Amino acid sequence: MIAFQNSDKFIDLTRFRLTFNEENSAFIDGIIKNYSFPFSLRLYEELAIGLGFSNVEDVTGEPRQIDGLLIIDDDFHDAYIEINRRVGDRLEMTLYYGKELLEVYDLNLRQLPWPSIISLNFNDHAKDLINKTWPETTHIFPMIFREQLKQEVNYDAFQYFVNHFDGTNYLQNDIDTSVTPNVINNRNVMAPAPFVMAIFKQIYAYEGKEVIGDFIDHPILRKMVLQPKAFMENFDSTTFQQWSFDYPTEQNNFGNVYERSITVTLKGTYRLKAKINMNSSIANTFSFDVALIRPGGQIDTVYSASGFNQNINIDEEIEININEDNQYQDLRVRISMTQIAISIEPFNSFTFQFWEGGLNVFPPSYTLADFVPDMKVREFVNQFKNLFNLDIDINESFVSIGFMEETLRSMTYDDLTEFQEKNPKIRYDRNNIYQLKLADGTKISVDSQGLNYSLDFDRRADVEDIEVEGAFSEIEENESILTAKHLAEPFEISIAIYDGPLDDIPLLTDQVDGTKLNLSYIYDYFYRWWLDFRTRSINYVTKFKTHITRDIDLKKGTFIYNRKHLVRKVRKRRVEQEFWEYEVESETL
Repeated sequence: MIAFQNSDKFIDLTRFRLTFNEENSAFIDGIIKNYSFPFSLRLYEELAIGLGFSNVEDVTGEPRQIDGLLIIDDDFHDAYIEINRRVGDRLEMTLYYGKELLEVYDLNLRQLPWPSIISLNFNDHAKDLINKTWPETTHIFPMIFREQLKQEVNYDAFQYFVNHFDGTNYLQNDIDTSVTPNVINNRNVMAPAPFVMAIFKQIYAYEGKEVIGDFIDHPILRKMVLQPKAFMENFDSTTFQQWSFDYPTEQNNFGNVYERSITVTLKGTYRLKAKINMNSSIANTFSFDVALIRPGGQIDTVYSASGFNQNINIDEEIEININEDNQYQDLRVRISMTQIAISIEPFNSFTFQFWEGGLNVFPPSYTLADFVPDMKVREFVNQFKNLFNLDIDINESFVSIGFMEETLRSMTYDDLTEFQEKNPKIRYDRNNIYQLKLADGTKISVDSQGLNYSLDFDRRADVEDIEVEGAFSEIEENESILTAKHLAEPFEISIAIYDGPLDDIPLLTDQVDGTKLNLSYIYDYFYRWWLDFRTRSINYVTKFKTHITRDIDLKKGTFIYNRKHLVRKVRKRRVEQEFWEYEVESETL
């Protein structure tokens, strides 16, 4: 039986003779979803009605994606049906299913529920992290050479390093009042560098899953941090407030109301930084607004947002301009939402300040949301999957992340000898060449003889690129300090190593105990065996029919044609009530 279950609807799909496609992500540069070939049906059929479609022409508001479960005999898979198009009285749709449908993959990294970090003394807080590495801390404040900041407005006095530490304290900024006009001395800026493993933990924690495996425990890779592109700007002024709503200030028939009013007295520009991250179970009905309230009660809305039965992700810097017309009015910040008994403090934070100052001072709070790469979670995971040849296995309560090199050594093999064809479709080795390429242009090339240092490839060669949209940080000496240099190119991912302080200074490096993290190391430990078989392999396509109790597991190898194989792709179609028709593409080891 093949069926789709949506809420309380159970829809039998067996008669549609669907063709399912499953692909081993080890052979591609990303995490891929399992899917069916498109299928179509008439609107008056039971499936269309069960999915909520009308047979009336030109009906608007019909669903484009229907979430549910795919049931294949005794197996249950998270799934959704995507509506490709509607033509007249027919619908064309595709079914996606499997472990790779995690909701978190479609979020931006900055939309994850990163907590607000509040410290009474920021300097002491940052110093306390110097002697810590992951998992004791999610981030540190290492010195990074970034001379370009001296060209920015208000940073003439900048002393070349982000997170500048003098051996005792992080440099603070001040105003020289001995001269007229006063001079702002912004000598330093602060920016947290998040540990890569802390980001992976946060990603899968969103799905309630723990991360385990050799990747997370690797003695070198667990020390990887990402160089921050942004830095903290917290301009000192007479107006500064930071808060998070916890319990409602008012309750009414519609739910909880959380409200704060601030009287704006100075003419100029104010900025309200609002971060709200709630899932739909907390914020079933939700509205957020920022407004200026005139003395007579007239409301001038500056910003508003709302949602119903959906996740809420707001990360906005709202600018409020105050002049003679609205000076001394109250600025109201308000959240209205479903009535709940718990505190919402972990899910929101606000910073309000007058933006006419220029002195950058240590902030009272911050969040890593501002310093992780600006990319989708799926894209971030894929970058590290490609760089370290990762094997990611998603289970009910945990995610195991290891290396394909190790997976190959411990793989088991199903014997498929009984399904051998006399004349299978075979594609022989075509002198494959693989290139692992970073965003800064550095790369390694591998053919059947191993590392290939020649760029003059044979035109018959089949060159396949494994690309990573990031790079390793440059470690060089500047101003007599050896640490990472800020990359001039706008790479979203810039990787360095933090192995604790060097001479009591928090510096970045590219090695641990003399072992340097570079492309040569990556090839030797994470790609050598894998690419050795890929450059020599023979590709087989085998077709056969088998009972539904016989399954082809992409996580296992197969033994067929007197060789061990790894499965690349599986295509299967239910041809009878209890039989599958398979087409299996595999590569010899």
